[in-house]
Amino acid sequence: MTKQRSVGTATRLISVLVAILSVVFAVTGFATVRIFTNRALTQSLEDLSVTVRDFQRSYGEAPVASVLPVATRYLQRRVLPKDVVLLVRFSDGHRLATAGARPFLQDQVIRRQLLSPPATSAQSAISIGGQNFQYVISPLPSADGKTASVIAIKSLKAIEDSRRTLTLLVTGQALVALLASVLAGYLLLRRLLLQVGDMTETAQAISDGAINERIGDPGTGDEMAALANTLDSMLDRLSSALDAQRRLLSDVSHQLRTPLTVARGQLEVLDRIGVKDEVEVRATIATVLNELDHMRSLTERLLILGRSLEPDFLDLGPVEVLSLCDEVFAASQVLAPRSWLYVPPLPHLIIEADYAKVRGALLNLLENAVKATKEGDVIELTATAAMASNMVHLAVGDSGPGIAEQDRAVLTERFARAGDADVEGSGLGLAIVTAVAEAHGGELELGESRHGGLKAVMSLPLLEISLDHDGDDGKVIPE
Repeated sequence: MTKQRSVGTATRLISVLVAILSVVFAVTGFATVRIFTNRALTQSLEDLSVTVRDFQRSYGEAPVASVLPVATRYLQRRVLPKDVVLLVRFSDGHRLATAGARPFLQDQVIRRQLLSPPATSAQSAISIGGQNFQYVISPLPSADGKTASVIAIKSLKAIEDSRRTLTLLVTGQALVALLASVLAGYLLLRRLLLQVGDMTETAQAISDGAINERIGDPGTGDEMAALANTLDSMLDRLSSALDAQRRLLSDVSHQLRTPLTVARGQLEVLDRIGVKDEVEVRATIATVLNELDHMRSLTERLLILGRSLEPDFLDLGPVEVLSLCDEVFAASQVLAPRSWLYVPPLPHLIIEADYAKVRGALLNLLENAVKATKEGDVIELTATAAMASNMVHLAVGDSGPGIAEQDRAVLTERFARAGDADVEGSGLGLAIVTAVAEAHGGELELGESRHGGLKAVMSLPLLEISLDHDGDDGKVIPE
């Protein structure tokens, strides 16, 4: 069915192509023949005019008493152009003519022209015996004041034959060009539409559930290859998104099963013992509420992760890095008694970001640092700029136990925890920070802090450098 649609489409496109080319070839062919004919007729008239002027000059130079002998010798010695006949009528009624003049002398129009020539040279066309002719007629000077004239006539048969030959050649060339264009166009369209048909079949197979099907690179290196590669890339992303969705649903069901099981177990215990033991009832209620709070927090974080894939996830606007870091550092110091350090950024750094989400991501990193440290340990917030890459690096480092290098890669995955260091967390914090950073066109990197613990660096692209802000001299603080 797909191939039948492709043939039909190709046929319709070829029909349009044939119509357009037919009009183009017809117009250009007609114009070519018309231009040739006009030029040939113009040249023919010019030849006739030259012949008439030459005779007039010889006639005018002859003595009045000898114009007839002079004209006779001129016609005998003159080699006229092919198919040209010259007729002369003298004022005394005598006529001279070159060979082939008999039909013209019998024609009433030619005879009237000779008897009554125009005051100046004139040209016209005439048809005699089914043939077409051109002629130029001119008056001749006469001493007795009577009428004398000369007329040069040329057959148009050669021009008409050339025109018919040219018409046949132009028509043949047009037909050959049209046939070649149609054949080449049809083959090209068939090839392109067959590729489109393959894409359609692949898309249908994917729609039916074969999500691993791909179009493949046809190897042509043209726009169709670019389209196929683009569609395959899109399908890869969709497949990855579906896989991520499946893993998310699996992770969510696994993570929610535990608090629901605990809450149900506590309520079943309460149902068995009744409400007589007030202390036990309060403990059960506290446990259930704690599990519900945990599920609410988990649900909110999962919603953030889910929304990070949507195009309107961010509410972007210009954000001054110094103001952001100042507020985050001030808010973080109430989290726990730690040895807080702060290396502020330069005041002229501006990023285009969602202020609330970047602030939440930084606080998330600081909360993780608090969980990984104890009282008196160091937690440091730094913000530096790398002008070469046009990025700003927001880093949180601590003096905690740190994370082994081979274990850092999995920490940004959902529900991942660093051993016993984050048993109270949901395992979604670093995944959310990663999603926020990537949504801004940045990234999250985990490394070793200069204080011995973990260092989390969120890199975001700089929007611009505001030089109208009072502050340092623009020197970049080294990392």
